[in-house]
Amino acid sequence: MYAGVRVYVMTETSRGMEGFREWTDVFIQKGDGKPENVSRCHGSNCGHPSLSSDGKAVVYIQLRREP
Repeated sequence: MYAGVRVYVMTETSRGMEGFREWTDVFIQKGDGKPENVSRCHGSNCGHPSLSSDGKAVVYIQLRREP
C-alpha cells in the first residue's frame, strides 16, 4: 500500500485450444476505486510491481510467454 494506492498481482486464467492457461497481471487501485489492470500482460506472467515515489508510474517484470 502506497499512501492510499494499492499495487498487487492477481492470477488470471483462460481456456484455449491447448487447455487452461494461467498467468499473473499487475493491478493498481486508488482508494475505493475500481482496480485497473496496468500490465495487460495478455497471457505472460507479470510480477514484482513497484510504484514510483510520486505515484505516477508503476514498474514490473514481464516474463515472455512460452510458445
